[in-house]
Amino acid sequence: AMLLSYWFLPIAVLIYILLYFYSVKIENDYRVIFERPRVSWKDSWISFVVGIVWLGFVYAASGGSLPALSILALAAAAGALQGLWRVDRLLHLIPDRFQVIGLLAGLLFVLAIYQQRPNFEGLVEKLAIGLGLVFILWLLSILYSKIRGNEGFGFGDIKLLAWLALFFGPKISSVVALAVFLSIGQLLALALYRSWKAKKIDLPKAQESFAFGPFIVLGAMLEGLNVHE
Repeated sequence: AMLLSYWFLPIAVLIYILLYFYSVKIENDYRVIFERPRVSWKDSWISFVVGIVWLGFVYAASGGSLPALSILALAAAAGALQGLWRVDRLLHLIPDRFQVIGLLAGLLFVLAIYQQRPNFEGLVEKLAIGLGLVFILWLLSILYSKIRGNEGFGFGDIKLLAWLALFFGPKISSVVALAVFLSIGQLLALALYRSWKAKKIDLPKAQESFAFGPFIVLGAMLEGLNVHE
């Protein structure tokens, strides 16, 4: 434990870097399938920088009080999220390889918090509430798809929210609220832009669906800054 307390920060950064390169490989695998140009690790440097800066902010906001294992878990989650954001934004799908990394990171985070605060009943209650909220969202998504005939939340989004609930517990509702707010803001901005441009040129109609995963990622990153809660 003492060794880890000295080395967990560089180990966390190393985990994040390795997962960044792995995420570029996953992205290229799907780009080949969908006949899109391949990218190099240099082409995705913005998502890399955003993820590493976010980790720094979370650590600073915690005042260094987070358990060492939880920092490793957050680094793994950030590595998965930055790649997931790129792939879902481009191709409207969330590869299961990102979901598996996130799930393992979430389980490690739960273990780290339990070691620091061994209140097992309280921990189970919070996780149950978080996962229960995700289950309700899944049911609402099914109901929406039955009524409207098109998909609401994709199942990839539900799986993403499920492992994020391991980090946030009941606060997963705040993540969803932020994601919805950000997505509505983008849609309103796009509608206003198209209305303004339509006075000059004719534009194609807006797509019937859009990737919601990137907004969940942004919501999780924003809510993650409230690390003390």
